[in-house]
Amino acid sequence: MRKFEYSSSEFKKTEAPKYKLAIQFGKLEYGYSIYSIALKKFVFVKFNPFPNEEETLVGKLNYVFEKETLIKLNYQSTAFLFVSQKATLIPEILFTEESKTTFFAYNHFLPETEIVLSNKIEHTDIINVFSFPEKAKAILAANLTNYKIYHQYTSFVESALLLNATAKNTKEVYLNIDNDFFNICVAQSGNLLFNNSFEYQTIDDFIYYIHLSLKNLNILENTVPIILSGNISTKVGTYKILKRFFKNVKFKDNFPKAAFSKELKLDKHYFDNLIYITV
Repeated sequence: MRKFEYSSSEFKKTEAPKYKLAIQFGKLEYGYSIYSIALKKFVFVKFNPFPNEEETLVGKLNYVFEKETLIKLNYQSTAFLFVSQKATLIPEILFTEESKTTFFAYNHFLPETEIVLSNKIEHTDIINVFSFPEKAKAILAANLTNYKIYHQYTSFVESALLLNATAKNTKEVYLNIDNDFFNICVAQSGNLLFNNSFEYQTIDDFIYYIHLSLKNLNILENTVPIILSGNISTKVGTYKILKRFFKNVKFKDNFPKAAFSKELKLDKHYFDNLIYITV
């Protein structure tokens, strides 16, 4: 789990309307970043584990809104990024507000307590539909102004396609790694060839699902770059074993639409999804 906090001396709490806030909520941890519109760069980022992992999303939201006073300032806009595996990508031509629940239910169980929301993935003809607890949505409405709810897939796929579009027809594999599952997508010429997510318990599971995905796409494993983001670093065993199996592994370090305060001295791939949902 990620745990860090970096703040720039340029960040002024009294000037909240001049900033954009992005919040990320997962099963085990939460994080948020603050972006200065005037300076055109990120000036604050924080990640923290939840004290009670088994608490519901409603309980976790109440905890964070009580603890994190920075989140409740009057920002120009807020993006709330929800991390889960329950999402489905569909062609925009097939999407209607009336049909989104039907499409979602083809692939995932929808409890009575959850509603189906959607995001358009920018610069594509793809819509991401996902479920979200209705009571959690009410808590956001009570605590935030000018906010929008996004799913992690939205940011992940958008960022992958944006970067790949500059890769001169190169096929690339993108991985975004959470604590107990990971997203994988394959892109070429800015087009999405494959997207999925896999839950894993061991490093063997993790490597197996990558091998399986590449095999099904007829991709020779050492011919394409594998680009990492999320909860992974050079210090953990996951990265070291990845390097052993795949030769061309690197961290995402190219953020063409984002700049960062010099005081944010961390690897940017750690909060990649927040970056792309903000700028």
